[in-house]
Amino acid sequence: VSPGGMADRVCLDMTCLLASDEGALLGSSAKALALVHGETEATGFVPARPFRVNAGPVHQYVRMADGSTKYLAEVEAND
Repeated sequence: VSPGGMADRVCLDMTCLLASDEGALLGSSAKALALVHGETEATGFVPARPFRVNAGPVHQYVRMADGSTKYLAEVEAND
């Protein structure tokens, strides 16, 4: 394994608290998405952040409420 350098990552902060079975549909292809759960559980390193999904790199797709997809880099407030 060798260092790959720095890269941008995205966290989606919601305006409501997420339950333990909620999150965002994310993926490298708009046709194959996976549920990424919110940060609803505390760990030995960080407290729970039930309003946040650690979504990943900016080139990842996210499924929007209307069924469309966007790159994480394209998501704006009120989306």
